[in-house]
Amino acid sequence: MKRQMAVMLLLAAMALPGVAQDLLRDPTRMPGAAGAVSSEPNATQRSLPLQPGQFAVLVRNGTRYLVVGARLYTVGQKIEGARIERLTETEVWLRDAAGVHKLPVFDGVQRRPQP
Repeated sequence: MKRQMAVMLLLAAMALPGVAQDLLRDPTRMPGAAGAVSSEPNATQRSLPLQPGQFAVLVRNGTRYLVVGARLYTVGQKIEGARIERLTETEVWLRDAAGVHKLPVFDGVQRRPQP
């Protein structure tokens, strides 16, 4: 009886959006970064159509694609007014009216040469 009650409580807790988000967080993100918000957001990044963690880079037949939701974009195409300038495995360059912006594919991950 107690076990059934515990299972029912767990299922009810998972039905709540806030609890379910914490239980089913993205395993590739750092634990503190799941709901963290920067205290001073960059105004130019807020105006961009993409934020780090909202997209991926896919290579198909030697061509790099930017994956946003279920859509594929390549260099030269536009996403909500921002043109894709360059795609690498770790960064995306977008050009808009304010200039060129470099966005990391993986938020909080940096590549450095080994000493």
